[in-house]
Amino acid sequence: MLLAVALVAHFQMIANGLQNPDSLWLGGDYHIADSWELSLGRWGLVLVDLLRGGFVSPILSGAGMLVLYTAAGMLLVRVLEAQNSRPLRWLIPLTVVLAPQVLITESYLFCSIAYALAFLLAVAAAYWVQRLPRWPGVLLGALFLMASLSLYQSNVGVTAGLLLMWLLRTLLDEPEALAAFARRLGRTLLACALGLVAYYMVLQLRLYTTQVALSGYKGADSVGVLHALTSLGTGIPQAYRDFFDYFFGRTLAANYYHVRPVYALLFVLAAVALAVRLWQIRRHRVACLLAVVLVVLLPLAVAAIDLIVPETTLILLTCSPLLTVVPFVLTLCARYMGERRLARAAVWLAVGLTVVLLRGYLLQLNTDSTTLLASQRTTLTVAQSLLQDLQQRPEYRAGMPVAIIGQPESGNYPNLSPCYDKADSLMQMGLLFHSPHANAEGWQQIFKQYLGVALNWSSREQVMEIVNTPEYQMMAVYPQEGSLQEIQGCLVARVA
Repeated sequence: MLLAVALVAHFQMIANGLQNPDSLWLGGDYHIADSWELSLGRWGLVLVDLLRGGFVSPILSGAGMLVLYTAAGMLLVRVLEAQNSRPLRWLIPLTVVLAPQVLITESYLFCSIAYALAFLLAVAAAYWVQRLPRWPGVLLGALFLMASLSLYQSNVGVTAGLLLMWLLRTLLDEPEALAAFARRLGRTLLACALGLVAYYMVLQLRLYTTQVALSGYKGADSVGVLHALTSLGTGIPQAYRDFFDYFFGRTLAANYYHVRPVYALLFVLAAVALAVRLWQIRRHRVACLLAVVLVVLLPLAVAAIDLIVPETTLILLTCSPLLTVVPFVLTLCARYMGERRLARAAVWLAVGLTVVLLRGYLLQLNTDSTTLLASQRTTLTVAQSLLQDLQQRPEYRAGMPVAIIGQPESGNYPNLSPCYDKADSLMQMGLLFHSPHANAEGWQQIFKQYLGVALNWSSREQVMEIVNTPEYQMMAVYPQEGSLQEIQGCLVARVA
């Protein structure tokens, strides 16, 4: 049933094969991870690509991704020990599969399954550390964490955050058992450390055997213990800023449709539940102090990637660890509000607020997919018109190289989606990047993937030379007269 809800909510994305510029540029109908993904530290991507045969299908990618996210949401219920609450058994998985960043992940058609699997593996890592005794739990948790990081490194915050939440719950449940808490803390730290070390060792081995160097993109080449320690002064404030911005800003998540006040009210209810429990165990002062410290550290745990690589620029796709926060808030309310009538009313208020939050998520999914669909329709209309105009030119028929430069939205074809202003920034971008060489190569994929036409395209170097010429700077913008000209032996169409 949960999967059916997810498929309906994401139907517009799946049915129209909607994708972002990265997916258009790198994907196509077939993709196997190569040295580029390895240079980013994602050595496990090639294994997932080989398992799926390299085929990139909107239906299989979208449905497969949602199966994995649904499984992760259901496992999250067990990790947070909320399986005895019928409302939470439904609400927690729904806060995962309907979250806006899941749709952003879905727009990466060539790797959405791998990224969803990375999230599931990170949740499973925390599950095994919790459920299995001592060394079996540590080793299996480390193994699953290593596998998750090999697909997408930002999911380290999923495991770290869930384990911190587990430590907080056990501390509040058994404030007198500080020795047991210390043992759990040791297991947590050891599992995370072993997982990180194992991931890094395999990465170095793969880099050595393939003669590939880590890329400077998003700080991948700066990963290391020493760098992380020396960058804490930058990473710690950044983690708190990103945590706040995700829930109450507009930069990471769009956060329209009243979700920000809902987040605020849910956090207030969780704070009340914690205060109630701390008052009940007030005689255990050390446990109370440790609980407060863990709450303060929660943003650092879920935003752990900020601590490891402070130079990275977070986008909604990388915020998967923050998907665990609302489920945790719900479990705090259900667990510690008490049994009195007023407490039960507060729990049901949290449930009602989550329903309102899910309504906001659904509207955001529709906003983002509608905006991207409008861009796709416009871009394909312009592509078909350009193809007709090119075919009428004798230079094209003679085999002259072609360059199409610019985004339709930046020229004479603005995005006509009625909810464009409320869409995520990546969805607002449409199908093409802003830079000339990137959108020129994007046009090649549009003609190939959507129109089934392979032209004699100019090289990236030639495109960069053309955009700096006075002739190009003086050109009109398509479809105006003079927007299609010959420059340096290349037939150029200036779209923007």
